[in-house]
Amino acid sequence: MSRFRPAVASLFAIALLIAGCGGSIDDRPQAAEPPSAASSIAISTPPVDVTTPALPIERVVDENDPLRVLVIGDSVTYEIAPPLVEALESGRESTVQEMTQWGFALSFADANRWPSLWGDVVKTTKPDVVLLQLGIWDIGANIRDEERNPHPTDGDWDEKFAALLDFAIGVLNQEGAEVYLVGMLPGLETAAVERLNAMTGSTAERHDRVYWIDAGEHLRGADGEYVESVDGLVGIPVPLRKPDGVHLCREGARRAAEVIVDRLHTDWGISIEPSWISGEWRSNPRYNNGPCDDPWVP
Repeated sequence: MSRFRPAVASLFAIALLIAGCGGSIDDRPQAAEPPSAASSIAISTPPVDVTTPALPIERVVDENDPLRVLVIGDSVTYEIAPPLVEALESGRESTVQEMTQWGFALSFADANRWPSLWGDVVKTTKPDVVLLQLGIWDIGANIRDEERNPHPTDGDWDEKFAALLDFAIGVLNQEGAEVYLVGMLPGLETAAVERLNAMTGSTAERHDRVYWIDAGEHLRGADGEYVESVDGLVGIPVPLRKPDGVHLCREGARRAAEVIVDRLHTDWGISIEPSWISGEWRSNPRYNNGPCDDPWVP
């Protein structure tokens, strides 16, 4: 049995043994009214330093009443999901539901219909935790550029996107969930990454029971730069990212998932089995699309 408490137990050192040294807006659920927009959003370089207060609830978590986790995001989150789900469910004290979608963006609300879809899922499953990751489809160059509303080149993008995020949080926490905003990973469009992470980080600071996670913590170089690969134990490069500079190979997905897993373990005290690091997720075909030139696949 685990009781939510401040507990610290990092799995990063163990992982180094493997990696080497180195819907329409009109469909909004009525229970969630969009909060007012922030007047301005400060822009800073990642990682965003967000001071996280202790969670305001105490929740007993065990195999009979596991932590209910909902994961939402785009294709990058889709690639983080296999190790994330396996890790979180390894101790049998949490269950995970995945709602990832290629080409997802908050600013595609009319096309993706997320307000009604999320509202239905949240009301039905009543998650304890929602992990929401946004990325390139909201902020970077992409093939659906002109569909975005707001568009990142709009003069009032900060205010409008902040209001959209506020509304999204209202949809996600209407049944009492704690919402974790997962930062955009380092990428080739550095300014876009910085801008979106500043936005989500500032949003977490403005809301109670909303937190920010720097999932790219172990995907940057010493100077915060984008890193494509790392040296493995025998000097063979181990790819972190796919050739497009956005998506993830197995080791990159493992590193991003580990940050999230450690955070939820710390906040909620859920049991995590270290064996997840080399688990079945490594054979998941999601990493074959790209592809990833991994030196070994279990």
